[in-house]
Amino acid sequence: HIAITGEGAKAQRKPAVKLSTADLQNEARRIVWDDLTQHLKKLSSGTQIVKELGRLLIAA
Repeated sequence: HIAITGEGAKAQRKPAVKLSTADLQNEARRIVWDDLTQHLKKLSSGTQIVKELGRLLIAA
């Protein structure tokens, strides 16, 4: 389960927003995309990037 919370007044925790299933799926995709792009930026050549994308595609 994914819970998104916010800090309210006097540091009281309360739900910030209730997201739909589609919104949660989009958020998960965004997190995966951000992580993937950061990982690929660490690779030095286009060949390494293509090999890594192929490896990830097979793993999926």
